[in-house]
Amino acid sequence: SSRRRHTRYIGDWSSDVCSSDLDEIKRVAYAYNLNVEMLTSTGSHRTEMKAAAIEQKTRWLCERGIPWKANFVCAKPEKAQYAVLGKTILIDDMAGCTEPFIEKGGMAFLHKDSDFRSTIDRLDWCLDELTKEFV
Repeated sequence: SSRRRHTRYIGDWSSDVCSSDLDEIKRVAYAYNLNVEMLTSTGSHRTEMKAAAIEQKTRWLCERGIPWKANFVCAKPEKAQYAVLGKTILIDDMAGCTEPFIEKGGMAFLHKDSDFRSTIDRLDWCLDELTKEFV
C-alpha cells in the first residue's frame, strides 16, 4: 500500500469559502486518495467561548453538507501539533499557522482566498511529485 493513502489534508476555512473551492478540495482529495479533515481555532481557552465556537463552526460545516471531520484547537499556533512528517498538509491563510506546522514536519501552503486557484495548482504539483516518489 502506498504511503500517500494515509496523507491527511487539513484546512481551516473561513465562512466566506465558496462551494467551488470545496469542490476543488474534493477533486484533489479523490485524485490522490486523501483523507480530508478540518482544523480550526476556537480562539479561546475559556470553556464557554470554546464551546460556542465549536458549535458555530460545526453548524457551518453541517449547513454546507461538508462531511469532513472537524478538529479544534484553542489558538492558531496549536495547529502545529497536527503536523506529521510526510503525512499532513495544511492550507491556511495565516503564516503564524503554516510556519510552525512546517517546523514540526508537516507540509503547509500559505494561501489567499482571492488566489485559491494558485494554491490548488501548487498542491496538485506537490502531490504529483510525492506520488512519483512512492510509485
